[in-house]
Amino acid sequence: MASDHHISKDFMICAGVSLAFIIGTILTWRALALTGLIPIVVLLLGLFLIPESPRWLVKKGREKEFEAALQKLRGKDVDISQEAVEIQDYIATLELLPKLTFLELFQRRYSRSVIIGVGLMVCQQFGGIHGICCYTGEIFESAGFSSSIGTMHVYRLPILSQFHQFLLYIGSFSAGMGAVPWVVMSEIFPINIKGRGGSLATQVNWFGAWLCSYTFNFLMSWSSYGTFILYGAINALAIVFVVTVVPETKGRTLEQIQAAINAA
Repeated sequence: MASDHHISKDFMICAGVSLAFIIGTILTWRALALTGLIPIVVLLLGLFLIPESPRWLVKKGREKEFEAALQKLRGKDVDISQEAVEIQDYIATLELLPKLTFLELFQRRYSRSVIIGVGLMVCQQFGGIHGICCYTGEIFESAGFSSSIGTMHVYRLPILSQFHQFLLYIGSFSAGMGAVPWVVMSEIFPINIKGRGGSLATQVNWFGAWLCSYTFNFLMSWSSYGTFILYGAINALAIVFVVTVVPETKGRTLEQIQAAINAA
């Protein structure tokens, strides 16, 4: 379920990028930036329709509001009794665990979980995805044809070949490294460090996104071939990292995953 969610998220991101390219051919960049406010306003208005988090309500001891919020999220005809008990048990267990500081994430007993969570985010971003997404137009132009045609239309064979290669890269990323690190991150940390561990991994992810986008032009100025060879080498190292360090999580409980990590 988590995997489907993150794959859908990446699909929607790619759809949004494609839509921006299409709209950008008829609008100035200022008008295009302003159109980005439309989904933000819709999202802001939608926040008033979203109920409070059931887990947060349990943590605050607001039982009646917790059940009402959970029922609203799941649907009025859905039996929520079993899920409600599981959420209450989870929060009760979490409250009994010691509260860790951010620096305590780096204790030896948590080091492997942190290495896996952070390492996957490093592999995801430094493989070049944000540089390629942000500079798709320039990449097409450097290949010798119009960026607007290259990013939207396919009508002659030389473009067809290269266009299907960007599509292949983005599609492979969305189904693989685009989604998997987020799924694994949600499973890899013990529950007492899940919040702080997830925050650390997310910070590394977005720092990597910024750094990849910022350095892309410098790398391309240095060598276009070298840039993609570098990204390819990082992706090859990512495969080695996943094979040798990341444990299998499919069909395993959190306790089984932690046992596999600690045994390694």
